[in-house]
Amino acid sequence: MFLQVLMNWRDQQCLRFLWRNEESNRSPDVYVTKVMTFGATCSPSCAQYVKNHNAQRFQDKFPRAVEAIIREHYVDNMLSSVETEDEAIKLAELKANPGEESLSEMGTEKVLGLWWCTAADTFTFKVSSMINVDLLQGYIVPTKMHILSTLMTIYDPHGLLANFLMFLKILFQEIWRSGINWTNPLRANSGRNGKYGYASENGYAAVAYLRFEEDGEVECALVGRSHQLKPTKQFFWTDARNVLCWLNSDHWRYNQFVAIRISEILELTEVNEWNWIPTKLNVADDATKWQKLPDFSPASRWFSVPQFLWEAKEEWPVAVSSFNYTAEEKRPNVLHHSVKRVLFRDSCITETEARTMSSSLYGLSPFLDEEGLLRMKGRIDACEDVDDCMKRPILLPKCHPVTDLIISSVHQHFCHMNHQTTLNQIRSRFYVSQLPSAYKRVRARWQHCKIRQAKPVAPEMSALPPARLKAFCRPFSYVGIDYFGPMHVVVGRRTEKRWGVLITCLTVRAIYLEVAASQPTNAFSPSETSSPGEVPLWR
Repeated sequence: MFLQVLMNWRDQQCLRFLWRNEESNRSPDVYVTKVMTFGATCSPSCAQYVKNHNAQRFQDKFPRAVEAIIREHYVDNMLSSVETEDEAIKLAELKANPGEESLSEMGTEKVLGLWWCTAADTFTFKVSSMINVDLLQGYIVPTKMHILSTLMTIYDPHGLLANFLMFLKILFQEIWRSGINWTNPLRANSGRNGKYGYASENGYAAVAYLRFEEDGEVECALVGRSHQLKPTKQFFWTDARNVLCWLNSDHWRYNQFVAIRISEILELTEVNEWNWIPTKLNVADDATKWQKLPDFSPASRWFSVPQFLWEAKEEWPVAVSSFNYTAEEKRPNVLHHSVKRVLFRDSCITETEARTMSSSLYGLSPFLDEEGLLRMKGRIDACEDVDDCMKRPILLPKCHPVTDLIISSVHQHFCHMNHQTTLNQIRSRFYVSQLPSAYKRVRARWQHCKIRQAKPVAPEMSALPPARLKAFCRPFSYVGIDYFGPMHVVVGRRTEKRWGVLITCLTVRAIYLEVAASQPTNAFSPSETSSPGEVPLWR
C-alpha cells in the first residue's frame, strides 16, 4: 500500500540514500525514494489520508464502495460484514480490477495475520512451512529451539487456541528451568508430565461465550476477545470459592496482589454477576489443567460451548450463598471498619452511656447526630458566622488511627509548620482529648519534622597527645607554629614583605613571636635570628 503512494518532489529529498552497486572503488550515487517507505513514521497516516481522499472522489457514483473503503478497512485489509447473501454478492461485485476472482472462487485468505476460509467462514491456523515435517510427525526428537520456534509461528490474537498454547508455553517454561541447551535434544524428563494442579501455580485462563435467546431458540458461540459494547446481561462463573469470598467482602482486607485484581474486576463487573460452577463444568480448566492432549474437534466443549448454556437459566448451576472466608491472603494491621463505627469502638460507647456521670465524656454533653457520629454540644448554636461542624465538633479519641490520619492530613496541609494554626484548624471540626500531646506524637512520625528538629551532636573529644602532658620539661620543648601576615617593612629604599611566626608552647601555652622573610619552612631558623639563651630549642 505504501509503495503505491507517490510523494511530493520536495519530500523526496528527505529520503535520500547512497548506492554504489558493490563497486567500492568509486563514489556512491545519490538516489531518492519517490514513493512512501515502510520505515517512515508518517507513512501509515499519509497512506490512510490518500486512500480516503481518492475514495471520496467517487462518492456520488459508488457510495457503497466509498463506505467500504473509508469505514470498513484496516490499513489495506477490507473487513465487511452483511446480513444476507444478496448483500454479500453485491459487495463482492464492487471490485476494482476485472481480473480479480469472484466470490465463488475465493478460498483461504490472510486477514490481519489470521487465515480466513471465506467459503466456510472459519479461521484456520497454519504452521510455518519452514518447520521440518518429520519434527511435527514425531520422527525427530525436538530441541528447545524447535519448541520456541513452533510456538512463535502460531498467531492467535483472539485466544481461540488458548487451551493448546497455554500447554505449550508452560511446557517451554519447564524446559527452560531444566537448563538444557538450545540445540540438545530434549530428555524424557525435561518438562513436567501429567496433570497440572491449579491455574495459580503456572498461569490463569478465561473463556467467554456469547448466548443469544430469541423466540425460544438459543444460540451460543465462542467469543475470542472482549467487545466495546456492553451486553444487556452478562454472567461470570468460577470454581474458586475463595475468589467469590474476596468479591463479596472488603477486598482491601487482603494483600496487594489480591486487592488490586479484585478492585479491577469490581470496576468492570457487579458482584451479583458472579456465580459458582463445579470444576467438572469449568471450561477454562482445559487451558490450565490437562489430563490428556487438547481436543481440537468442533465437538469439544472449548468450541461447542458448555452444555448448560444451551439450557434454560433455571437449569444452570445453583449459586453458592455461603462462603468460607480465608485468612491466608489477609493484609496485616489494616482497619476493617468504617469511620462511623470505628470512633470510640474500643469502649462501645452509646449516647446513653456517654451521658452517664461515670463516663469520661459526660462533661462534653455528647449526642449522636443523624449520621451516627458522636458530637459535642456547645454554647454557640445561635452564632450565624460559623458552620455546624464548629458548633458541634465530632468527638475523637486521643489514640486512634483515624485521629492520627486526620491530624497528619491537616499537618501536611500546613507544610509541617504553623503548629498553633494546625491545632486551631483541627479544633474547628473535631474535639480530641489532649490534642497537643496527640499532635506531638503524630509529628514525631514524619521524617521531614525529624530532620528539621534534629540538633547537631558535638563529637567526642580525643585523648591529648603526650607532648601536651610533659609537665617536668623546659618551656618550648614542644611547640606549635603558625604564620600570620604578610606585613610590609622598609629595608633601605625598598619595601619587602615579612610574615609573623607565632610559636606556642604545648605544655604551658607560652607564646613567642618571630619574623620570617618567606613562608617556606626552611626560611625560619631560630638559631640564626635569636641570641643564645633567649629562645630555647624546640622539637
